[in-house]
This record gives sequence, C-alpha cells and structure tokens, in this order.
Amino acid sequence: MTERDPVSADLKAQLDRERRKLELVRDIGLALGSTLDLDELLARIAENVTELIEAERSTIYVVDHDRSELWSRVVQGEKQVEIRLPIGAGIAGWVAEHGQVLNVQDAYTDERFDPAWDRLTGYRTRSILCAPMGDRDGRVIGVLQVLNKREGRLFTSDDEVFILAVAGQAAVSLRNAQLVRSLLGNNQELEHTRDELEQRNRELDLLLEMEQLASSSRDLDDLLARVIERSTERCGADAGAVILADPGSDGLKPEAAFAAPGRGLSRFPLESGQGIVGWVVKHGKTVRHATGAPIVEPCSAGTVGDHVGFPASSVLCVPLQGHRGMLGAIELLRREGRDAFTEADQKVLTLISGQVARALELARDRERRDREERLATIGHLLSGVLHDLKTPMTVISGYVQLMVQADEAALRKTYAETVLKQLQHIGAMTAEILAFARGESKILLRRVYLYQFMEEVGELLRKELEPRGIEVIFDIQYRGTARFDENKMRRVFHNIARNAAEAMPGGGTFSVTIGRDGQRLVITFSDTGVGVPAEIEDRLFESFATAGKKGGTGLGLAVVKKIIDEHQGTISFKSAPEHGTAFTIQIPLAE
Repeated sequence: MTERDPVSADLKAQLDRERRKLELVRDIGLALGSTLDLDELLARIAENVTELIEAERSTIYVVDHDRSELWSRVVQGEKQVEIRLPIGAGIAGWVAEHGQVLNVQDAYTDERFDPAWDRLTGYRTRSILCAPMGDRDGRVIGVLQVLNKREGRLFTSDDEVFILAVAGQAAVSLRNAQLVRSLLGNNQELEHTRDELEQRNRELDLLLEMEQLASSSRDLDDLLARVIERSTERCGADAGAVILADPGSDGLKPEAAFAAPGRGLSRFPLESGQGIVGWVVKHGKTVRHATGAPIVEPCSAGTVGDHVGFPASSVLCVPLQGHRGMLGAIELLRREGRDAFTEADQKVLTLISGQVARALELARDRERRDREERLATIGHLLSGVLHDLKTPMTVISGYVQLMVQADEAALRKTYAETVLKQLQHIGAMTAEILAFARGESKILLRRVYLYQFMEEVGELLRKELEPRGIEVIFDIQYRGTARFDENKMRRVFHNIARNAAEAMPGGGTFSVTIGRDGQRLVITFSDTGVGVPAEIEDRLFESFATAGKKGGTGLGLAVVKKIIDEHQGTISFKSAPEHGTAFTIQIPLAE
C-alpha cells in the first residue's frame, strides 16, 4: 500500500490539474462572453491562457490587415506600450503568415526568433507555443503566444490542443469585439459628421439671416441697430456696439452706435485707440476678455461700457475687416455676475462681423453712388427746372404789369394773390431740389411732359426688346404732364420690361398704356408671356422672389414696388398661365 502512495498522489495531482484546466476553460468562456471591450478582452485571454497552459506569460497579437502588421499592448514598467511587427517577422509573424500552430522547444536555436525584445526587457525566452486565431472565413485575425512552461518543462501536444481550442474560442470574441469597435467608431464618425453638418447649417442660417437683415435695412442707422440687436441675441450678450473707423484715417469716428435692451440706438464720443475696441481696430485682432484676466498689451482696460455706465464682467470685440481696409469693430458686453464669453460666441460673432463688413462696404458704396447720382441728377435737371420756372415767372411778370395799370384796389389784390401763388410754387420747387440735394428726399419730383418722356423711354425699350423678337406698342391716351422722378420711373419701365422679356423667351408683344383716372396717372404694362408662377404670386414684390428664371435674383419687381411707394402710388397685377401678365401702376398727378 505504501508503495502505491506516490502513484496515487501523482494521479491526484494530475487529476487536480485537469480539473483546474476545465475550470479555466470555463472561466475563459465566461470571460470572453462578458465583455466586448477589446483591451479588456485581450488582457483576460492572456491572463487565463497563461494559467491554463502553466506558462510564465502570454501575449495576444491582433492582425492589422490594412498595414500588414501585428500589434499588441504589453505592460512595460508602469505604463502600457503598444508593439508592432510586420507579418512574417518573428515567431508570431510566421504563425500569422502561415496560419499554423508552432511549438518551439528552444527559442534561441530557431532562426525565426527575434531576441531583440529579450535584450530590451531583460527577460529570457526559452520555449514558445504560438497558435493562430482564425475567423469563420479562415482568415487569421490574431495570434495567441505563450512563453516558457513553468518549472523548466516543455510545451506538450496536449498544450497545443488546448491553445488551439482557446484560440478558436477567443477568435470569435475578438471578431465580435472588433465589429463592435468598428460599429461604435462608425457611429461616432456619423455623430461627428452630423454635428458638423448641424454646425454648418447653423452657420449658413446665420449668414442668410444677416444677408436678409442687411438687404432689408432702410439706412445705415437701421442696419447698425439691427446688427447690434441680432448679435447680442445670438451671443447671449446684455449690450453691444458697432464702432466705425474713420475712412481714410487710422482713427475712429467721433460717434459710435450703442444699443442695450430698452435703450434703442444712441451715440457717444470715442477717441482713436481708446480701450479694447481701439486696440482691436488698430491691430485687426479679436479680444475676448473677462474681468480680472490679463489685458492684451498694449490694450487698455477701458471698454465701451465705461462710456455708457454699463458694468461689464466680460467683453468680446471682433474687428470689421473689409476688402479695402479696416471698417471698425463689433463689441459685446455681459453684465457683472455672468459667465464669460466662450470660443463658440467668438466664432458666431466672427461670422456676423464678416457679413456686417460686407454690408457696410455696400452701404458706403451705395451712399457714394446715391450722392454722385443725386448731384448728377441735379445738374441734369437744372435746365428742366429753369424751364419750369419760365411759366410762373412769366405769370408773375404779366400780373405785376397789370397791377401797375390797375386802378382798383380789389383788382390789384386779386393780381397780388395770383403772384403770391406763383411765388409759393417756385418756393416749393426750390425746396424739393434742396431736400433732394441734402438727401432728405428719396425722389426728385418735377413736372414731366409725358409724350416727350414716352418717346425717350420707348426708343430705349425698342432697342432692348425688338432684337429678342418682342414687339413694343405704346398707347398714350393722356398726353399732359405729371410729377414724378424721371430717373427712377425709367427704372420702373426697364425692370418691368425685362421681366416681361424673360416671360417671353420665344418672342411676343409688350404693350404700355398711359391714361388718367381723376387725379391719378395710370400706367398699364401688358405682355403675352407665360404668366406669373403660382408659387410666388403672393410674394411677387418681395426681395428674392423668383421661380423658373435662370440667373434671376428676384429683386426687379421689389425695386419697382419701392419706387412706386416712394411716389405714394400703388401697383397691382393680373396674370393667367400662357395668357400673359398685366401690371397697373397709379401715381398722383398733383402734389
């Protein structure tokens, strides 16, 4: 009995080892099914395989087919290091390339072994057991490598069977983890793309909003007030200002526009180079400053808030950089106690500033053109004004002579009243011209002889339309005089004629009828075109209303409506598909 005790002990120990292996195989299965995190999965596989095979350490290599490499993360010191090696290099690379299990009894006698890692870490590799991890398509997706059987033993054929079984099971989990990681990566990429698209849409919406704001502003003050209101709203500011640089100099205008909730648009003095805004205008750089933070040198701490008694905790100031130089800056303020402006706020205000700079340049160009056009118009019309003065002057001269000859006081009084009326008429004509010269009036009303006006306009319209196969017909039923701005009314004729031509690409007829209805001049424009598209009928006179016209801007009829409104007139239309459109304009004949 005593002779068999060592045998029984060996059998029991072997049985315990087999039982432990089964438990480890079960644990590996449970571990592989409990996580899809790739790093955690690789660590669990290596830990359990090391115990199962009774080795010193294990490494899991994952195949990167795109780069033809194996990669793994190993612990070196206190940090995790990623190692990479080409497929075909080293023992693991050979297994990945050939897809076969490899049992190396003495690593240093195998020419495929690379001892560089041993030299780097000080570890001594003796024996290696390495198995491929294949997917269901037979493609190697990883390599399971164990090193140095414990107690100096060698890896056995049973170890090869075990490692192949574990490698197959681990390959399924590895593939699932890779698919999950790829899916998560795709989802993250999609979310990132979605966020970028949403951001681009918000930016485009903002640019469109600012474009519409600029196009609908009545004048520069209206533009500034709207810009400040929209900027403070978009960036969550409590107040803001648009400071304009003085064209042709390095300074600021002596006035700047300021708006705060409930205060509207006001102005205040501001000297060149003063405060944050002065620095921004001078250097063309953005400043985002919070109270207590260091100020950009040599920028002084003063802000627009100092001039209006606004206690600001945060300031955001962005330059208005135009194509022809610095135009000024936009400055936003937040009250004390509020959070500082963020980088997102700065990006929004920068987008706004680009559109505002463009709008300011257009506004200045428009003002310059209007001024030049006004002066040219005044010069062009002086001869007409002098001609108009002949009639009242002749009347005055005649009645003054009659007054001299009249003996009766009542008759002289009647003549005097007639002279005074003519002088009042001359005064009104002079006042209109002066108001127009000062820019106080959008139109220059003067007496126009309709027959002569229509001859001039008709000649121009025929030159434009007849080469396009369009017959131009005029029916002048009223040949008297009217009072309107000749230049702007010519624009009305041309814009409506151009719209009619676009509605008659194959040619047709364009008719203009001039008539009178009481004290109103009635002008009717008719064409034989395709009619007004139904989708824009209710907004035909709005800006950018266009449909089916290549290159159309939708501004022509909006301009016409504005000019007729300035003349205190009305415009209406009737249209039928394939039967053409008729526009009817009515403006007062008298003042």
